[in-house]
Amino acid sequence: MKATIESTNKLVIVNGLQFRVWEGVSEKGTKFVALMNRIISSIPDDHKALVIETMAEHRKPDPTTATALEQLGV
Repeated sequence: MKATIESTNKLVIVNGLQFRVWEGVSEKGTKFVALMNRIISSIPDDHKALVIETMAEHRKPDPTTATALEQLGV
């Protein structure tokens, strides 16, 4: 599966760990929510650029994300 994801400004805590909520869409158009608490570049020389990109301003979550988070038990 291929997907495009975008970070939101929503943070949640699950089992004592903090996660950022990301919203995505699959290549077939299915919307989904992902919880991420770690990210690293697979190419070490690109890690600094990745950190800078992920520190950029995050957008507000779509209203439908709240329902998805409830279904995840968050």
